[in-house]
Amino acid sequence: MANIDKIKLPKSITNKYTLENESFKREIKSDPKDKIEIEIGDMKQLDFKPQFKIMRWDNEVNFSIRGEENVLGTVDFQGEKIKYKTQDYEIHLYDKPGASKDGGFEFEWVLLKKPPTNIVKATIETKDLNFFFQPPLTQSEIDEGCIRVGSVVNSYAVYHKSKGNINLTSEKDYKVGKAFHIYRPKAIDANGVETWGELNIDEINKTLTVLLDQTFLDIALYPVTIDPTFGYTSVGATEDGNFQTIANTVTPAGTGNADNENFYIYCDSGSHTFKGAVWDDASGTPGNRDILGAVSGTIPIGVGAVSWVVSNFASEAFVVETLHPGVTVDSSTTNLFSAFYDTTTGTNAFENVGTGVPANPFGAATTRTGRSYSNYVNYTAAGAAVFIPRLSLLRVG
Repeated sequence: MANIDKIKLPKSITNKYTLENESFKREIKSDPKDKIEIEIGDMKQLDFKPQFKIMRWDNEVNFSIRGEENVLGTVDFQGEKIKYKTQDYEIHLYDKPGASKDGGFEFEWVLLKKPPTNIVKATIETKDLNFFFQPPLTQSEIDEGCIRVGSVVNSYAVYHKSKGNINLTSEKDYKVGKAFHIYRPKAIDANGVETWGELNIDEINKTLTVLLDQTFLDIALYPVTIDPTFGYTSVGATEDGNFQTIANTVTPAGTGNADNENFYIYCDSGSHTFKGAVWDDASGTPGNRDILGAVSGTIPIGVGAVSWVVSNFASEAFVVETLHPGVTVDSSTTNLFSAFYDTTTGTNAFENVGTGVPANPFGAATTRTGRSYSNYVNYTAAGAAVFIPRLSLLRVG
């Protein structure tokens, strides 16, 4: 059995984590409406397990990954790293604050010698989550100017199964419903030679595997490190630029009052004001604009300044029909803004040339499927209204 020697725990560990049974716990984000917690080990077990667990929204959703155990496995520490050590491999677990906007975590295999196969495997458990594979961009997406960096290609965006996109102000801060992102792993040998590993999540068989290039393993200088990274982020991982107006589509099941619109954007240059808007629609095409938000400031300038921005409404009521909450910039047709999305299922997108002032009605649109943009609305319910989201986009070509 692998047990933690509490006497030898370094301050780098005790200053960051709370020890419970044979596991470590930490609150990453204490906001009661958007709480993020992690657990290293399994507090329900009598010995330490090579496991990492992430819990969001007060454990409303969670995900855990556990590496292969060995009866001779031991626990050791190096700075902030917690190491599960065996004769053939180690599993390193440690904080990675630069992984994404709210930080991240590394679940790292270290192969001490050439493995018998080119697949490393862990078991997983999940609660109320959907996993969306992020394939290489299509030629159409590339032609549109979309950017998906190498660590996002063949990664997974992980979303709440039922919440997000249009949220009750009195409930949790689900934003678009994204819980975290599992980035594409790299394998790196002792000489610094590296190659991408191919990540696969099998929800039915409850496994996470990384397929490694066999030739790389044959000639590598060991140890070889494989580094799946978990990013605590609510934002889409793919950039899409040149927008004048952007809108998601949601289908409410009741009436309510829109409070504000939130979107994650930036502008390459210039200074542009933005405002939120909501169009109504009973037929599937954007119709009359019901709500127009106040001008809320300027769009952040430059990639480093990308952030959530908000436009407040005057608590105007909407009725039961398809809604298109969106955002637009000022009347300039140059220096348009960039938005962010993940490849998902069951979403729709609308594309149209914007005018700077939100058109009323929205105007002609074409449909695109398979994207979830980082754009959401908070609302106050009228009665016991419940909202079921459906997404789409209005884009400048």
